Amino acid sequence: MSSSYDVVIIGAGPAGSSAGYHLAKAGVKTLILDKAEFPRYKSCGGGIITRSDKFIPYDYSSVVEQECNTALLADLTVKKEFFVKRDKPVVRMVMRDNFDEFAIQKAIEAGCHFNDNITVRDINYKSDPCVELNNEKIFCDKIIGADGAFGITTRVSGHFKHLTAIPAMEIELNVDHATFRRFNNIVRFDFGLVENGYGWVFPKKEHLSIGVLSFSTGKYNLNQLLQKYLHAININTKDYQRHGFKIPILPTTKNFAYSNLLLTGDAAGFADPITLEGIGTSILSGKLAADAIIKSSGDSSKTGARYNRLLKKELLHELKYACFLSNVIYNHPAIRKFLFKNMGALLCEKMTDVITGDKTYFEYLSKPSNYIRLVTKLISK
Repeated sequence: MSSSYDVVIIGAGPAGSSAGYHLAKAGVKTLILDKAEFPRYKSCGGGIITRSDKFIPYDYSSVVEQECNTALLADLTVKKEFFVKRDKPVVRMVMRDNFDEFAIQKAIEAGCHFNDNITVRDINYKSDPCVELNNEKIFCDKIIGADGAFGITTRVSGHFKHLTAIPAMEIELNVDHATFRRFNNIVRFDFGLVENGYGWVFPKKEHLSIGVLSFSTGKYNLNQLLQKYLHAININTKDYQRHGFKIPILPTTKNFAYSNLLLTGDAAGFADPITLEGIGTSILSGKLAADAIIKSSGDSSKTGARYNRLLKKELLHELKYACFLSNVIYNHPAIRKFLFKNMGALLCEKMTDVITGDKTYFEYLSKPSNYIRLVTKLISK
């Protein structure tokens, strides 16, 4: 049994639904496949930073659990914390089962086909590209990999060798009213307690999403770190269900197109290496993959090169500067502590500017004058 589409997308998360939406809008016959039955729970902090709004082509307010206009950034080792308030949301909180279901429905409304609860057995992304299911082959012109860092598209292409997977652990915690009020409307990031990483508290509609992550892969017990973090923020409970997951970052390649296969989102490793937020970059990369296919309709052999060029212009350039700052924050704790202690308020304001999209990592980190001002401020202390 066989069928055919112009494009088959594997994975119905933010990257897959974004690509499917834009392709269908352009009249490209597109099928999205996902191994899970939708809607499904997805381990994720569920914070959509405001700068990502410009990549989302529709109103998603109906699935927003809470808007946080205040960010709290702290270094618990130097006992410094800084509140940054904005007139607009810094982060919008969602539950991924609701957001992903909403996004896939938008793709379907645009004309995209979607099949869930489907296992992809193999893919051929070279000559005569096709996707193999249990009893069916689906032939296509292009395949988009949106199935995460450990999906079939990264395994078959070998792209997984270029990724670093950051372990994280999260809980969805119901708390009493007084505790919820303490964290309500604030997106919180705590450095220092978790070595080479951070802890977070994201308030949802009626509960808290709390988690920890560490760049020191395999060095620390995340279960113990999570309990330690809960104690540090005065939440004393062991009655919760943990969800472990890994966030792929820092791809060691500039190529994300393998013949007729384009990798997007976590399959490519596009999470922000500082915040580890990946929803926005997934949505953007899905759109760029769609754009590359649409603009190459007359000569599909150029699709991969066009996709890599779009990524370089719209995403990779920014991630390069984010990698530099990530190295300072997570691999040089002495520098991070010094900066938090001496000019933490300024740095947190600047970081919030990037999260809201008012500034970019490039704007702050590419100009020598900014480093001169930084040194001048430190000397004046």
